Amino acid sequence: MENINSILSKLNTGHGQITDTVADLFYFTDDQDTIVIDCNCDGQSVTAVAEHTSGDMILAGEGFLDIQLEGGCCFSYVTKVSSSNVTDESFTKTKFDLKVYTLGIQSTGKIIVGGWIQQYNSGAGWVNLYSKGLARLNADGTFDSTFDTNLNNILDSGADHVVNKVVVLSDDSILVCGRFDYSVDSEHTRLIKLNSDGTLDETFTNNVLESDFDVSAIYDIAIDSSVKIIVVGGESDSTGFIAKLNDDGTSDGSFTAPTVIQTQEYDCFLRTVAVQSDNKIIIGGVFDTVDSNAAISIARLNSNGTYDDTFSQTGSGLQYYSNPDAGDGFYYPYVSQIKVQSNDKLIVAGDFNSYNESTRNYICRLNINGSLDASFGNPTDFYNDNSNFYEEGIDNSSYNNCIYDIYIVSSSEIWVGGYFIQPKRYYAKLNGSGVASFGSPFKIRTTGIRDSNFDMYDGANFYNTDLTQTYSSIDGGEGDSDLSIPSTHTQMTNDVADNPDDSMGYAYLPSNPDGSVMDGTSYFGAGSSYFTNMYPGMFVLVAAGVNINQFSITGDIGADGDTTYATDVLSLTSNGNSYSVFVKTVEAESDETAPTHLIIVPGTSDGITHYYDESTEYDDHAVEGISGKTELYAITVSKKDGTLFTTEEYTDLAQQFLDVISEFVVESCGQTCGSTGISCLTSNTCSCRKWRYFYSGMSGAYVPAITVCNQQLF
Repeated sequence: MENINSILSKLNTGHGQITDTVADLFYFTDDQDTIVIDCNCDGQSVTAVAEHTSGDMILAGEGFLDIQLEGGCCFSYVTKVSSSNVTDESFTKTKFDLKVYTLGIQSTGKIIVGGWIQQYNSGAGWVNLYSKGLARLNADGTFDSTFDTNLNNILDSGADHVVNKVVVLSDDSILVCGRFDYSVDSEHTRLIKLNSDGTLDETFTNNVLESDFDVSAIYDIAIDSSVKIIVVGGESDSTGFIAKLNDDGTSDGSFTAPTVIQTQEYDCFLRTVAVQSDNKIIIGGVFDTVDSNAAISIARLNSNGTYDDTFSQTGSGLQYYSNPDAGDGFYYPYVSQIKVQSNDKLIVAGDFNSYNESTRNYICRLNINGSLDASFGNPTDFYNDNSNFYEEGIDNSSYNNCIYDIYIVSSSEIWVGGYFIQPKRYYAKLNGSGVASFGSPFKIRTTGIRDSNFDMYDGANFYNTDLTQTYSSIDGGEGDSDLSIPSTHTQMTNDVADNPDDSMGYAYLPSNPDGSVMDGTSYFGAGSSYFTNMYPGMFVLVAAGVNINQFSITGDIGADGDTTYATDVLSLTSNGNSYSVFVKTVEAESDETAPTHLIIVPGTSDGITHYYDESTEYDDHAVEGISGKTELYAITVSKKDGTLFTTEEYTDLAQQFLDVISEFVVESCGQTCGSTGISCLTSNTCSCRKWRYFYSGMSGAYVPAITVCNQQLF
């Protein structure tokens, strides 16, 4: 066997020669949207977006960087990416135990983090926060313990206390709202103001909320041009809450709060508020009536709190249907975010799929008068495959399938984060017309491979040896995935799988170079090394210095036991070396795809037992009795049409793979071909149907579709 690094290099440059042997191969990818986390977790999403003083973007969310399971929970991370989506690897990715809902950036570049958080971990283990729900990171992402100390239990430590929004003011002081109590008195419940260092600003009185203690939570804060503070939230199951305060927290006497209610069977709350340049107030959430005026989940108020009937929803307004084509399956629409552009147009996001009878999935732009701006975006771009609408959450505002946050950098750069998989994953940058670019480029699994949205794998595909898990102990399932052979590459995202020419490329993590060669002692024996790699249309595992008796592939496949399969054992030769190839190919169910596995070892197949699941219910394939075989190769491929690989297809693919990784030795049969006088430089005993050869004057070239030395080429 050649040096394993040389094999990696040859595959990186020659993988196309292998995959070209079979037409229309399927592109594998991480299937992030089907990971099920058994914990109090919404799943992978970006929940907060903010612009850093460096000009980069700060993103926070769950699982969009990497799923890490500890006791069945996934965690929230904060990271930094450039405007072109390049991750800042010098930025410490601090982890929080539960959910991050909001970010604020101070002029020093320090980052205020709020949410349902009680612990943090910057790499040295979990540490309790002094005040649950609130923390500050330094500009480089490390935890700011000074700020944490200054908070000094300002927020009561109740298990369900949540910070929903932080707003950093011009002097770096911080408004904080949510569902919490001040640990000393009720005067600062639900809304507090902190000095820039995290100490409490005791001059901020908040007497409105003190006198109206029924307010269960404050969800959002907006500041108008006169530095008045508008807060919105939920007061009871059927009534939304809004108040306007002076900058010291006292009530603004010029403002009369409207009555916002929900007459249907859904809870009522105001989730978001924004202010236009004329100080008119836009409110969003879940409601259907404002001061006896019909208004579905979005409305505009005059600066004094009266209903503004010039904001026109001419038609049905926002709607949500689980089956929009048939107009049925109605759920009540939810507005999670409203942001105002410099021209006073509104970016509105949440959980809805139409506005005034025009299709709009999760996001739309409204003109100043409330009419739909049809020039913004593809109306069906954003979606997820989760049909659930409402999820009980800590603050009763956790909706699935929606955009959670918006940040407007400029009229031509709008960032959105949420729980969606198209047009990009979990976050996207929109231009002024709403066209999305890039998204989450990060992996989520360290073992196994997955497909895209075609349901090849119900679970995943895992690789094991008898040093970790024996085949008899894990057949009919994946076994313990933590014991499986880890991938040494970053796998593609769905965006790339569906569109391999996408400009975002394969989106490898810079800290995990593609196809890294790793020590294989724990999996293949002492002194071994291995790598995995994902190429367009092919997954490969290569191991050298192997000392094992058994190698297995396990997992679930979409065929679900209802289709046919075929197996084979081939004897091939490349560069004078013989190899045994153990094949299992499965026919897909319906229009799905199904995998074909090739396990290759040197030498003959004598003494080797070939195992496989005969029902197609499980993706089980193994070889036993390979002691003494010092190298091992595993290839997974699939055809998009879901048909079985033919004998010719898997034979040609295996042969081409071996030819690419082998050190090619030129042999001459001593003949010339035709009138050209070109010497045939292939071995006249070569068993390969598709001859590879070089000829004088064209080093490294191939000559297609001609006959040389009476042998058909390509």
